[in-house]
Amino acid sequence: YRKGKALCGLKRYKEAIITLQNLYQSTKSNTDDSISSIKQSIEQLLKHAEILDSENENGQYDYISIIDECCERAKIRKDSKGNDEWVYEIGARLDHADFLCEDIEIRLAFSIVYSHEVLGYSMKSNIQNDQTLSLCSVELIHRITQKLLEEPYHRQEVYKLYNGLNLDKTNMNLANVDIIGNIVGLNSFELDNIIVGNSSLSGEGLWILPSYFNHSCIDENVTQYILGDLMFIRSLRPILQGEELLVNYRSVGPETTHKRAQLLNTVEKLLKLVTNEPEPELSLIKKLEKTIFELHNLRKEHPELEFNTLEPNRIISLAYRKNGNLRKALSILKGVYNSYKNVYLKNINWIVLDIVSLCTDLKQMEEARKWVDILLKGSVEPLLGKFKDEDKWKKEALYLMEKKKLIRL
Repeated sequence: YRKGKALCGLKRYKEAIITLQNLYQSTKSNTDDSISSIKQSIEQLLKHAEILDSENENGQYDYISIIDECCERAKIRKDSKGNDEWVYEIGARLDHADFLCEDIEIRLAFSIVYSHEVLGYSMKSNIQNDQTLSLCSVELIHRITQKLLEEPYHRQEVYKLYNGLNLDKTNMNLANVDIIGNIVGLNSFELDNIIVGNSSLSGEGLWILPSYFNHSCIDENVTQYILGDLMFIRSLRPILQGEELLVNYRSVGPETTHKRAQLLNTVEKLLKLVTNEPEPELSLIKKLEKTIFELHNLRKEHPELEFNTLEPNRIISLAYRKNGNLRKALSILKGVYNSYKNVYLKNINWIVLDIVSLCTDLKQMEEARKWVDILLKGSVEPLLGKFKDEDKWKKEALYLMEKKKLIRL
């Protein structure tokens, strides 16, 4: 079994399949109940090896087939009453294995729930301080509990994510809803709005290995993209050995300090004023810039007080644009891009779009074309990795951008 696993790690999939097939045949006739879990593990690993072999000829990851499959499973049709109806009722589930492809780690969800799958009920629990859990969280807890009842050999890997006391061997042998609720509350990943047809879906899922990454709203050095129940994980910048891996699990929570709350309140009011004014006064823009600078300094003293300046700076740029100072607006956006391009990958494309628009207004067409290429690469490299062939990359990028009309990553 270990040899088969090691051969998979070395991408020698055909050898792994032969090794595991021989092992499976030798245990198949054994009726001893004590090795039933071992049989299941062998069967699972064999299936994974076969998937890896078919998907990874010569170690190459066939991303096109997986994206096509996800888009196919995410299709919506109209029912007899004209309502949206998923072709696949349970949403986009992809039967693929975990594996590493060059600089992209791909992980299969342990369990995942889409908003359209949830029944119309809610539940209160002592999990998470008596707060009402979201419907997706409730359903996710239910499905994980059910899975651990049916497949007890998964309990150990799931319970290792538990952040609490008194987890002894007795608890490990039970499908404990409170423990599972704690795990979901602290480790599940929110699925951002996924656009399918004219519908918008959200959801929640649990991935085992990515759950060991710590959370950060803006200092993330790892980013994730989700297709069906596959999570594509990439580093956003070079990471030193021993450095903590940080990923954004979910949206920002409540504010925790009075000073920060005051500054954020001021920023919010100023942002509304600047946004609503046809031509914002320069003094108003300067005041907003000063407040953001104070927040930035506060965070230097207290790194745990996270604050993302990307959107406020984007609005400041818009204000200068309204006042006719296009070059100042462009300068701000380029500064934001340089600051966030390696740490806030998901939102940076909106900045690039604004830069393209400003370059066009300034008649800087060559510059605009350069930023369009940056936008294309930034949209698809999280899935494909860095393009090696500079002459052919655009064709692949445009193909995947076309697919994104069906499902937003």
